[in-house]
Amino acid sequence: MTKANKITYIFIPLLLLLIGGLVIFTFFPNIPEKMDKDEVEFAKLALSLNHQSYIPYSSLATGHATLYFYVINFSMKIFGVTTFALRLPSALFGLLNVILIYFLFLWIEAKDKINSIPVRQVIVAGLVALIFAVFRWHFNFARFGYEGTFLISLELLSLIFAMRFKGSHNLLFIFISALFAGLAFNSYTPGRVFALIPILIITIEWIKKSLNLNMFMKAYLLFIIIFFVVITPLMTHFSQHNDIRINQLSYLSNPEFDIGDKISSFNVNVIKTVRMFQIEGDKNGRHNYPGKPMLNPILSLLFFSGIIISIVNFKKSNTILFTSIFLISIIPALFTYTDENPNSLRTITSIIPIMYFFYLTFEYIYQKIKVKLQYLTIIIIIFVMLISSIIELRTYFVFQKSIFHDAFQKQDILIDYIKVIK
Repeated sequence: MTKANKITYIFIPLLLLLIGGLVIFTFFPNIPEKMDKDEVEFAKLALSLNHQSYIPYSSLATGHATLYFYVINFSMKIFGVTTFALRLPSALFGLLNVILIYFLFLWIEAKDKINSIPVRQVIVAGLVALIFAVFRWHFNFARFGYEGTFLISLELLSLIFAMRFKGSHNLLFIFISALFAGLAFNSYTPGRVFALIPILIITIEWIKKSLNLNMFMKAYLLFIIIFFVVITPLMTHFSQHNDIRINQLSYLSNPEFDIGDKISSFNVNVIKTVRMFQIEGDKNGRHNYPGKPMLNPILSLLFFSGIIISIVNFKKSNTILFTSIFLISIIPALFTYTDENPNSLRTITSIIPIMYFFYLTFEYIYQKIKVKLQYLTIIIIIFVMLISSIIELRTYFVFQKSIFHDAFQKQDILIDYIKVIK
């Protein structure tokens, strides 16, 4: 392995793991000190999976697909029925996501060979991953026992392998992408529409004439077959039972809402969701410092700049792809009751395309600066990112922490609750 490859594939990932690990595991799991009521219900659901054959869906905790809860169950078998065991899977997947984001943007333009990545690509991917490692929207959910980070991991893995197929046309990558897309379907509810993205990648390749019809059909059919094999147990359940959670949350299933009410709710949700990024964020103290925009001013500028660049270059396949991911990621919030929005948990997978807009901004800056000024510019960018990181950490560990006593009210001895509610 060359020195350049050691830096690209060993040193930078280890550095990102260190930074991400410090952010996620500092005072873990004691911030938040107590638990959310949903965490207790999740523990109850996870423990209910003991001593029975595999079930794809449980009506406990208001109804959930069980994949993530088998992971919690495994954690509790190793570490006991503790808050630490309940929260550890979310934290570990959050840490994994830092590395996955790095490799997603490292390989975003790679063809078959990935051993000679341009320096520019390494720098830009590293900067995006650095932002992600200290991105409060993400690491907040990595520090307690929800499944948002798990879903992001599955979607990133599916996306990375679909993108690798785009560069190599190796059907093995489609097989793996379909596998993770199927697992995403079995995870948190927003993951059920993600399979459209790998299919879009295959379709774009065919439209661009990078794939002939024969390879297009092979890739398409392979993806569909593997995806449906993975989701069959859950779909079999839904063929016989309704999804409790969706029926509770979606105004579309409310018979008392006429078409006018539904259109009005949709319009309100669009406005609330758009405002969430830069004007008024999630008001739930578990998800966010109530009302604070999900992007701080520096990240907001990077995001807005990336959107402008993407509009100018809309015909580029990656821009079409990540814009589609962004639109799909906000769909769950658009069809839930308006008082549930803005909701940073149901839109958590929008973090992936947000990172792409950051990537576009950094790419543009790197391409426009003169060679002699590149290193100086990188130093300035890192300094600005440091300020952004301080803002994110201060918001979480000072301000958001101060309201956790209201948002998380269950005591920290989980086993006492489980004994009571068994």
